[in-house]
Amino acid sequence: MKPILKTKNKSIQLKEVHDTLRLIQEQDLDFVGKKYLKRANQNILQHNFRAAYKNIFLGFENIVCDCGIGGWLLRDLKKSLLKSKTFNCNIYQLNLIQAYIHWISREYESALNFINSFIHYKNDDEIGFYLKG
Repeated sequence: MKPILKTKNKSIQLKEVHDTLRLIQEQDLDFVGKKYLKRANQNILQHNFRAAYKNIFLGFENIVCDCGIGGWLLRDLKKSLLKSKTFNCNIYQLNLIQAYIHWISREYESALNFINSFIHYKNDDEIGFYLKG
């Protein structure tokens, strides 16, 4: 996400930040986590993979229950990833994005390959082990 004051839609982004802070204060971290994951979906569709990685990370850092997480998967995530010719992220970030897409699609065997590759590069990050189960 761009710095708030440098965007064209200042009022929309300020409201989003305010709403997120309110949810954190109310201890509704699950909703906050899902907001980050939905934002990651949008980042993937826009081929902004660095931002997608950051939002996936923040989403799983805040989410309390991952039950029903795939219910809001955007159908075009895989297509968008396949169509991209360039990736503005590191290989381990791309591995996590691919693991996330397969994981929320309930394609656990495919996800596991990317999860293991992510763990190989980033064995100090808990998210890989969380997704692995």
